Amino acid sequence: MQDTALYQYLLGLQSPWTVSRVNLDVNAQRVDVWAAHPADAAWACPHCSIVLPCTIMPRSERGGIWTVASSKPTCMRASHG
Repeated sequence: MQDTALYQYLLGLQSPWTVSRVNLDVNAQRVDVWAAHPADAAWACPHCSIVLPCTIMPRSERGGIWTVASSKPTCMRASHG
């Protein structure tokens, strides 16, 4: 099993998400994992069921860990608050 497949399994990522890259820094006691999806991936909004392409929000650093600043996918309609 390659590093990317191992981390995809450990993180429980499911299609369309995959682990595209893993960087292990033993000295710093740090593992960086990059998750990716196809450019044409789309999700249904949990509020209105409209299917739209995914928009990646800007990255932010929280507690020394780089994350994609998003929770569950939602469309940008004002009614969704």
